[in-house]
Amino acid sequence: MNHIKLRKKARQFLLQSLYQWQISAEDPHALKMQLLEEFDPTIFDVEYFDRVLFGVIQHQAELDQLFIPLLMRPFEQVDNIELAALRLATFELVYCIDIPYRVVINEALNLTKKFGATDSYKFMNQILDQLAKQLRSTEWSAHADQTAL
Repeated sequence: MNHIKLRKKARQFLLQSLYQWQISAEDPHALKMQLLEEFDPTIFDVEYFDRVLFGVIQHQAELDQLFIPLLMRPFEQVDNIELAALRLATFELVYCIDIPYRVVINEALNLTKKFGATDSYKFMNQILDQLAKQLRSTEWSAHADQTAL
């Protein structure tokens, strides 16, 4: 399996693991072990999964503070799938600079379309676009300049 597919599958497992962690506050090591018992580790990027799962949990309060001001509804009303996807994407925007912001947003939207409520992706797109503009201003401006040509 190629690198892109391994990452895509890791993101899916990350969304599911973060969702489970949010609901149950289960130990992230236990979540990882459950995943490895259920799925062959060759079908996803395990190293990336580890980095992001433990990173999101470690930096959860910091990540939340980055997107909470952009929410168009009270934080308590954000669906758990949306919240997991926001935390995952925000972590990638902040800590995974090697991943272009457009890929981060696209992957988050795809996950939200697959696992979230019907129009969740619209909510996510608005927030992540604003967040990318703030967190990746140089990259965002360069892309805006290219599309203007």
